[in-house]
Amino acid sequence: MPFDLDLVREKFPSLSRTDDGQPRIYFDNPAGTQVPQSVADRMAECLIEANANLGGTFRTSRLADEVAQSAHDAMADFLNARSSDEIVFGQNMTTITLHLSRSVGRALEPGDEIVLSRMDHDANVHPWVLMARDHDLVVRWLPFDTETFEFDLSKLDELLNEKTRLVLTSLIVPVRLLAPPTQTSRVFSFNSSSSFERSNSKVSVSKGSQRTTRS
Repeated sequence: MPFDLDLVREKFPSLSRTDDGQPRIYFDNPAGTQVPQSVADRMAECLIEANANLGGTFRTSRLADEVAQSAHDAMADFLNARSSDEIVFGQNMTTITLHLSRSVGRALEPGDEIVLSRMDHDANVHPWVLMARDHDLVVRWLPFDTETFEFDLSKLDELLNEKTRLVLTSLIVPVRLLAPPTQTSRVFSFNSSSSFERSNSKVSVSKGSQRTTRS
């Protein structure tokens, strides 16, 4: 069945906006993703019916708790998470990544290496560069083809070594491929959908001479 693009566009009121008689064009979706009417209606309903802090005992707060929980449940289902407890919402990608990098950095040691790509949005680059600067880490850059915008995975193999701790790109590839076959590298992968995954190798989650690991 052919994809009815006009039908989809009709669901987004902002796409019918014009400026001086010309259709408005939205190039920078990170600066404000356009939403369908159903999302705008649901947001308005929440502001009217459940506009309160979470965790209260009064009716409006309990409704707000239900809205928050339903959002976590829906996202967990969408991402196939094991639990809605794994879902964390934040202000925006940049802020979330900054917070995450501040936390992860405490588990790393000087000389540890991370892998980044300049193809990613800066929200998934600069926070990690700052982390590397603050913790004396080595940054390795994964090159990409500027014509096809594809990674050369053979280059990734060259970058990974026993000091690699994080692969922080929008790489869509089975995570087991990120771990060298020696199983000596403890590698996390992080992509711009804001999710961590473990490689098949053991993963270090604490700092110090006695490391806590999980298989």
